[in-house]
Amino acid sequence: PDYSSFEWEERKAGDDVTNPLPNFIGNPINDIFFYENRLGMLSGESVTLSESGQFFNFFRTTVIDLLDTAPIEVVGSSNSVNTLRHALPFNSNLLLFGDNTQFMLGSGQEGLAPRTVAMSQVSNYECDSDCAPMIGGTSVFFAYPRGSYGGLQDMVIRDPESRDLQAFDLTDSVPSYIENPFRAIATMPQENLVIGLPKAEGGDMQDLYLYKYLDRGNERIQSAWFKFTLSSFGAAAADTQQIIGI
Repeated sequence: PDYSSFEWEERKAGDDVTNPLPNFIGNPINDIFFYENRLGMLSGESVTLSESGQFFNFFRTTVIDLLDTAPIEVVGSSNSVNTLRHALPFNSNLLLFGDNTQFMLGSGQEGLAPRTVAMSQVSNYECDSDCAPMIGGTSVFFAYPRGSYGGLQDMVIRDPESRDLQAFDLTDSVPSYIENPFRAIATMPQENLVIGLPKAEGGDMQDLYLYKYLDRGNERIQSAWFKFTLSSFGAAAADTQQIIGI
């Protein structure tokens, strides 16, 4: 593909004080996402959103007035340093995952704009920086390391305006069953199924771990972990089988 026609917009108004460079310039970008018709970047502790509808412009078009369509930049506020790793648009909000803290970014019932945007801390759970969280129904599933083993949390979000989120450890009853921390997870809400692919530590990864559950109302009445091994489905013993993604 020829991407030469796509160029980042230059700063056409103001200076480094009135219209500064976005925080991700010169710093590592941890995640890229779309939210409310804006292109977003996570870098360090900051969230940067492009001009509304103009995905390649991260500068204000005027410094005389603050337009509702202007780019947005917000820094997470907490008692410790929290590098933001993952962004997950969910309902009308943006859920942000740090290593040990989660934030919610949104604008309530109003349209997202520099004047209406708000970002607040909503929970404090450890999250694996290498494994992106996934949505499944009204839940957000995210991985965390249980020492050298894999762990999985289920954050139930029934009220999108809630500012106090609670997660449930799905691996509490099997603390040493998943041999390595997860590097990818996927969900199949129609089957009530979560699938996890562990990291390949020192070898090829041939296993998938699956969590099957049954909910009735707001209560989980049944759940089980089990494992799918690729080599058990016709692969010769000498063959090297590697699951690279799910």
